[in-house]
Amino acid sequence: KFQLNILRNYLQAEDKIKEGIVFSDRGIGDGLAYYYHEVITPPKELVDEMKKKRYDKVFYLDALEYKTDRVRNEGKEVASRVGRKILETYRKFGYKVVVVPVMSVEERVDFIVSRL
Repeated sequence: KFQLNILRNYLQAEDKIKEGIVFSDRGIGDGLAYYYHEVITPPKELVDEMKKKRYDKVFYLDALEYKTDRVRNEGKEVASRVGRKILETYRKFGYKVVVVPVMSVEERVDFIVSRL
């Protein structure tokens, strides 16, 4: 239920966007990936939203050095598996995914901007 509420909030926020280029640090595919990671069948409404091709392009940033904190409390191995599941989920639904390699912030910005 917690994940479903998060995803519904994503959808509400996204639905307020009318036009232009928008960057978000999370999307529906991220939330669905957590369902798939935990081997839980996601709600049909979320799968249907994902099928609508809400995003023209998805930038997937390769992970930097991993540190746990009060929010990110899973270990590096679990975080890595979830990351792979997120990438796999977007691809499974046919989204164009651009993988952004580890590099400096400036280089990552240039990499992304050159691929818009």
